[in-house]
Amino acid sequence: MALGPTRGHPHRPDRRPRLRRPRGSDRLREVLAAYLRRVRAAAAEPEHLVICGGFVQGLDLLLRTLAHAGHHAIAVEDPGYGDDKTRAAITGAGLRPVPVPVDDRGLDVAALAAADVRAVLVTPAHQRPTGVVLTPERRRALTTWAAARDALIIEDDYDAEFRYDREPVGSLQGLAPQHVAVLGTVSKSLAPAIRLGWVLAPPPFTERVARQKSISDRGSPVLDQLALAALLRSGRYDRHLRRTRTTYAAPPRRPHRRPGPPRPRRNPHRPSRRLSRRRPSARLYR
Repeated sequence: MALGPTRGHPHRPDRRPRLRRPRGSDRLREVLAAYLRRVRAAAAEPEHLVICGGFVQGLDLLLRTLAHAGHHAIAVEDPGYGDDKTRAAITGAGLRPVPVPVDDRGLDVAALAAADVRAVLVTPAHQRPTGVVLTPERRRALTTWAAARDALIIEDDYDAEFRYDREPVGSLQGLAPQHVAVLGTVSKSLAPAIRLGWVLAPPPFTERVARQKSISDRGSPVLDQLALAALLRSGRYDRHLRRTRTTYAAPPRRPHRRPGPPRPRRNPHRPSRRLSRRRPSARLYR
């Protein structure tokens, strides 16, 4: 069977999946931009989205973009991002991590302003590991800091879909689209094996991030992107999230029987005595 180009109508568009593109599938970026505007209140446009292989690759693309732009350090939350892999990614990109304390209102913006950095990595929707949410006052102060220093805020939209103690908060990117880059993924909402994520970059950084993506792997798998686009467009992704939130928020079920010593396991090689306890059939005596 020939694998070459097929002959079709000269004016009929080719609907076959094309080769990988650095920015990602056009269909997925259009559907994803509409989803982020509707659910996360983000100022998302398809031309500013770059599809990547999860959070790790998206963070690496942004870090290398910052290094090429002349940045030498990036602020990180403390506690948070203290694992060796994240710090190795930061140092591997040629940057130096600068810890900034986190309190019960989120990232301390005053301590951030005292540091000599023009980039910060934050989790405003659900800080890990404290679980606090960046307050509205801190959000305004953070975006004001970014505008004054012409800085970049990397927003890790960690666990934004799963909040049970309060109403979900909108994305920080909606307040300052020119200074905030959003990192999103479906690893927690669907499965970690689905290595798909996205970078919603500010307009000045979009082309640079796409260039780093082209250098990295020339694009993510096209069929996976089309499958995710179909899931988002059909509404099944929203239904899956609603069902998952209800399941996770429900209290744990109590066992039906009282806890006690474990029952002894029956020897599989020992014949069962249940047959001998049964009454003889009446048919044998007719």
